[in-house]
Amino acid sequence: ATRQHGTSRPHRTLSARSYLCSLRPTMSLFRAKEWWSASVGEADEVITAAVGNFDNEPEPALLKLATGSLSGKLRVYRPRQRGYSLEDLLLEAALELPVLQLAAGRLTADSTKLTLAVLHPRALSVYRLVGSGGGSDDGPSYHALECIFSHALERPSYNLLVGTASGSGDFACVQSMDGLLTLLEKERAQPPCQLSKFLLPGPLTYCANTDALLTFNSQLEVDCYRRAHFAPSPASTHPRLQVDWSVPVGEHVTALLVARLSRGMAASQVDIVVVAERLLLYIKENGSIRNQKRLHYSPCCAAA
Repeated sequence: ATRQHGTSRPHRTLSARSYLCSLRPTMSLFRAKEWWSASVGEADEVITAAVGNFDNEPEPALLKLATGSLSGKLRVYRPRQRGYSLEDLLLEAALELPVLQLAAGRLTADSTKLTLAVLHPRALSVYRLVGSGGGSDDGPSYHALECIFSHALERPSYNLLVGTASGSGDFACVQSMDGLLTLLEKERAQPPCQLSKFLLPGPLTYCANTDALLTFNSQLEVDCYRRAHFAPSPASTHPRLQVDWSVPVGEHVTALLVARLSRGMAASQVDIVVVAERLLLYIKENGSIRNQKRLHYSPCCAAA
């Protein structure tokens, strides 16, 4: 929240910035420079955002910024130049349900068009942004939101993951508040499975090299679950998943990332990056520790 000149009433802004690997509440020699921002009003609390070519504009296409709020407002922007203009807002829609998270992915049956996944407390909806009219260099003059499918969730949702599996395209995974994972692929949902050693929900990420999901459990460990183990069981409604490997961290984990940050790795290798309260941990795909570093600050988020 920032303050307007001549008044003490706060207003919220969205900013396009250059992101560092981790953010910390302290001074630094390096500063992120604001390029674009948009006001969303005082009563609207934006909690999630996603970036992608959501209207599938032909190349060279500008990336769009989608935001969601707890009041159910979904907005899609197309920043074109420094500073905000009215033409930057492509769409504003009221979804009537709180928006917990947004993600971009090719989640339709044909897997050719980019879609926008919207996580609600009890449902996952997938939308397509359709443009019409215009035809100028600035793109379509009108955009509409088309719901492709919506899947009702058994339990209250916590977070959403969209991953790209080699050979099978994109999929979505929803983690519930009580540790139930639901996989959706090609517009179809698999029977939910229960996480092992679960107490509270935590970060969730995907490693395409091993086709595995990674999360953080209540015993302060990072767990790896193979996606091949997500199979229906006739003996249980919600079968417990088998942990492939676990790595003790000993601290609360803020973020889990998959990136290539270590030196000397083969072209096919990646790092599983664990950002904890005071620790930065690099894990190999097989669960062994590649590198670790103590942090002199407490990161609040991370990106890679």
